[in-house]
Amino acid sequence: ARLWPAGGQRSAAFALLAALLVFAEHLSAPLDLTPLPPAARLPAVYAWLGQQADVRVVAEVPAARYLMERFDAAPMYHSTVHWKRTAQGFTGYFPPSYNFLRWRLFHFPAPETLEFLARFGVDTVVVGPSALSLPLPEAGPGQARVAASFGEGHRVLRLAAAPAPAFAEPPPPGPGWREVPRIGWAARSSSPGAERAIDGRLDTAWSTELPQARGNFFRVVFPRPVTVTRLRLAVAEPFVFPTDLRVLGEPEQGEPVELAVDERAAYDGLFALLLRRPREAALVLDLLEPRPLRGVRLRVASTDPFAMPWDLAELTAWERPADGPAAPR
Repeated sequence: ARLWPAGGQRSAAFALLAALLVFAEHLSAPLDLTPLPPAARLPAVYAWLGQQADVRVVAEVPAARYLMERFDAAPMYHSTVHWKRTAQGFTGYFPPSYNFLRWRLFHFPAPETLEFLARFGVDTVVVGPSALSLPLPEAGPGQARVAASFGEGHRVLRLAAAPAPAFAEPPPPGPGWREVPRIGWAARSSSPGAERAIDGRLDTAWSTELPQARGNFFRVVFPRPVTVTRLRLAVAEPFVFPTDLRVLGEPEQGEPVELAVDERAAYDGLFALLLRRPREAALVLDLLEPRPLRGVRLRVASTDPFAMPWDLAELTAWERPADGPAAPR
């Protein structure tokens, strides 16, 4: 539009070239399309699900790793046969809790995954033919059980009602706790940009950039010894988080020591915030035995095949007086 009115053959040629470049940028060829089978030709398990009045929420496994969300289009299509609620689903928008859900599904049939799904309200899991080698739980009172098997290789796993309460948000800081001022903090990390996690801005973040791997770390050193009670790791869009984290405390003298935290409560709290208040999402780590520290190191203990990076939007710490109340449990 700017080139054409300028006049002359050269302007017209530039305008035509610009139009062709826009077309080339959008070109997708060759375009290989695969038709989806109609409902009558889909595996029998989906029609069976539609006939089960006690099936309410369905999940499908095996699940794909991080950034392969498009594979969840298949469960969405299958749901048009049984019309049950599904755990997997998106439009042009991915829910903030989606990476967490898919991380748990990817590790099926780990006990943590089965418990998470039951507590989330999933009562039925469809196990696809490509997961035939996965060992499923044996039937037993109050446990998950295989309810049906089909000739195409699908199996249906029914989950028992969740014995634990719904996911609880992290409790507020205890009486007398105070946030540690970040003036004078020195930050180091296994990849560049550590200062972005202590700059007071949620729109900047330190990141492992590549999928998190064993040995990735984020470390801060305080200008004075601090009795750290709580560490809060803010999680912002795209809502990626550490999956096997260890907290190492650095005393003024001696070697670093691993600090005990309630890992289950921390991940429960993260999921609760992702569901209900995603702008405040954080992995909150309450130290079970606070002690004076000169520094803290957050370290990834193992490489997770889900292949998700770790972004740390902001790290904050709380301390309490030596005679103050301990972390709530």
